[in-house]
Amino acid sequence: VMDRASAAATGLIFGRWNKIFGESTKGKEIHLLHEIDEGEVKDARGAATKTNEHDIRVSFQIRDGSRRFNVNDRSLGFRWFFSFMLFTQFRVARSEGRPILFLFDEPASNLHAAAQQKLIDSFPEVAKGHNCLAYSTHSHYMIEPKWLEQTFIVTNRAESPHESVMEDI
Repeated sequence: VMDRASAAATGLIFGRWNKIFGESTKGKEIHLLHEIDEGEVKDARGAATKTNEHDIRVSFQIRDGSRRFNVNDRSLGFRWFFSFMLFTQFRVARSEGRPILFLFDEPASNLHAAAQQKLIDSFPEVAKGHNCLAYSTHSHYMIEPKWLEQTFIVTNRAESPHESVMEDI
């Protein structure tokens, strides 16, 4: 199961990374590792009894050639991209039937301009079906002209007390 999950994560994340940045990801893989702490409860005297409730921790490593790195050792932009892909693409793939609202605050703050433009290309995939996506941005690269009719400008009322908080464009 962990190997299949590793292969799925590798295909999704490095496939999209290669598409966005045009970098070859050959020889790179994502490995999911897991640890299990067996459950136990202690009675009043401190004697431990095993239970069927266990704690499971999953971690991710990136294999690049013959070297392995924890995801936390990669750049801030890659960590953001990695998290974004995991939390959106795999969440959307679930078939629960309930719509999902994704809210992002400055989603591209750690990405360069070309990556920001490619990022908004991935938003329709996240917001497919009944799912919705809303985000805030200060970056002009994150403005998609086709979506302007759905855009709201939010201002800080403390800085401009005579203006409304939101203006519909």
